[in-house]
Amino acid sequence: MISTPTTNCFPPLVGRDRTVRTIFGNEVEYLDADAAATTRPLEIVQEKVLEFLSTYGSVHRGSGANSRLSTEIFVAAREAMLDFVNASSDAAICITSNTTAAINKLRRKLNLRSERGDCVVLSEFEHSSNDLPWRALNPVRIPAGDDGVLDLDVLKREVIHRQGSGRTLVAVTGASNLTGALMPIREIAFLAHCAGAMIFVDAAQLAGHRAIDMQGARGGDYLDFVAFSGHKMYAPFGAGVLIGDAKALGQTGPDDIGGGTVDFVTLDTYDLASDIFRRENAGTPNAVGLVAMAVAAGMLKKTIGFEDIELHEQELLDAARQRLSNIKGLRLFGELDYSAARKCAILSFVLEGHDHALVAARLSHEYGIGVRHGHLCQFAYVARLLGLTPRQISQTRDVVISGNRDAMYGVVRASFGLGNRIEDIERLGEALEEIAATPKREQLYERNETGEWLPREMVPQNASEFFLFGK
Repeated sequence: MISTPTTNCFPPLVGRDRTVRTIFGNEVEYLDADAAATTRPLEIVQEKVLEFLSTYGSVHRGSGANSRLSTEIFVAAREAMLDFVNASSDAAICITSNTTAAINKLRRKLNLRSERGDCVVLSEFEHSSNDLPWRALNPVRIPAGDDGVLDLDVLKREVIHRQGSGRTLVAVTGASNLTGALMPIREIAFLAHCAGAMIFVDAAQLAGHRAIDMQGARGGDYLDFVAFSGHKMYAPFGAGVLIGDAKALGQTGPDDIGGGTVDFVTLDTYDLASDIFRRENAGTPNAVGLVAMAVAAGMLKKTIGFEDIELHEQELLDAARQRLSNIKGLRLFGELDYSAARKCAILSFVLEGHDHALVAARLSHEYGIGVRHGHLCQFAYVARLLGLTPRQISQTRDVVISGNRDAMYGVVRASFGLGNRIEDIERLGEALEEIAATPKREQLYERNETGEWLPREMVPQNASEFFLFGK
């Protein structure tokens, strides 16, 4: 057993006392090890959202007390988000539904064209959301080692090679959702700007784990654009943001046009608003979502502090090194020095001889541990880490797109955040050892039509009861 004491004294998350029933009939405390996908809200975020809703009104131009107060809080939330990333005074913020929407908006705003010599440079391990939007530009991919760290020498060579031939955007994740590897974004930014390129950081995974400084510490290491969303930073209320240079974001017409985007309209003409925020945020915004993000941002940066978050994750990683590294058949991916200076508390692995989806199902239904499994939106990089050949990948694709998802390769990911304790690592380790030692229990499960493993005797949950309100 791990003897290190628990030091987690962070503000509580919603649902911290939740219990779940296992297939053996006992109730256990739910262990949420899926922070890399979605974090539960901080209780203070929920409380502030309810407070905001108690006087909620339409933001901008309303004369009523609720509308005026809501507008003031909404404007303050925008400023709080700019402060969260230490954005420059000429930065603009666009509110979106999530990080994926923010990245697609950036693609439209920059209007890069390969026929003009424009280019996008990606890492080979980008999430699909920071890969697929750039495919029309035939992006250049920078390789990474098995530790998940970008090859900066190749990056430098590629951006210098393209200097002067068009606009170049280096688009990289701030922290890998697969390995947890932290990118040296300051170095990457400096390399990009020295070659006349721009840099965009997909901070979806980074925002809840480490501080973001768009202005940088020295000349040239600033960030041109960042995007992230609330659902990975303890504010899952449906908002995301794109923050960056106002001039660059405003160089094309608005994506959506309508209420709020114009200063004047006649039957035949309209005049777009001079303010970049109004032009790029059509209609009534998700004020609740942005307020939730702003509260979470303030808690992370000023109340909790990213230094303490890193220390907490280091304790979790130290526990993982001690407990998981010697489990027979457990193969972990990515940086294995367990340093919080190099990675977030994200652990992706396979248990040799056991289907990744079945391992995840058993962790849930037998031990009350929630994880994620599969390709994690990194099809090619996961295939590389698993050592799959091009033929194996092609065969898997043919089977999957034919409708049979059983053949999909993948890993299991356990990811941790503010709500986790050192004891959670011990509990995960014990569960994995028992899963490896009891393969006969796999007979208790069967696949459903979507390829998910479920207990054969599982009592179905009736989600429709959630919407029964009574009289």
